[in-house]
Amino acid sequence: MSSGGLVRTLFPPFMFLTALAMVVVAFGLLAFGTPDISVDLHQARATNDELFKETLESDLAYRTWIHYLRIAGLFICAIVSIVVGFVSMKQR
Repeated sequence: MSSGGLVRTLFPPFMFLTALAMVVVAFGLLAFGTPDISVDLHQARATNDELFKETLESDLAYRTWIHYLRIAGLFICAIVSIVVGFVSMKQR
């Protein structure tokens, strides 16, 4: 068996396993939920420190956005891996 044939036989299952791992990680991130509010933000809200509160809330919004971006990226990469796996399958 040539090296090209070996790659064509091993590459699709590897891509499917990679896609499965990405989907599992994405659902794991979804299960854990969004980032938690820090103690400093609770303290800033309790003491009515507006500047500190706004800074921490914008940081929380940024971390939440990054969290959802990671999840979407994992799902998109999983879909791409599945498509690449099917495209690289050996024709019969």
